[in-house]
Amino acid sequence: MLRFVTLCCGLALTGGAALAQTETEAEKADRCAALADVVERSVTARQLGQNASQAKRGLTSGEGAVAAKYAPGVPPLVDWIYTLPEEQLSPGLQAAFEKQCLDYSG
Repeated sequence: MLRFVTLCCGLALTGGAALAQTETEAEKADRCAALADVVERSVTARQLGQNASQAKRGLTSGEGAVAAKYAPGVPPLVDWIYTLPEEQLSPGLQAAFEKQCLDYSG
């Protein structure tokens, strides 16, 4: 699962590849925390019975929208969450994702 987390983390970052090369450690930590929040909210949406399109809409529009700079990471992360087996939607998923994001150096 962690390899897949790394892959999704890399995919989520591709929209800001140029930014990622020049970001500070604090900016990286903020980005990883924001994307980990997307993971957590996607899991919650799935567990509440929303489909992937509804989850994406909830994360990219209205009051609950993520910051615009993180919006490109929403579709691949939501799609990833909706492909995972139910038993992998554990409370530790968000923390594992955030750790992989922080460790990612691509």
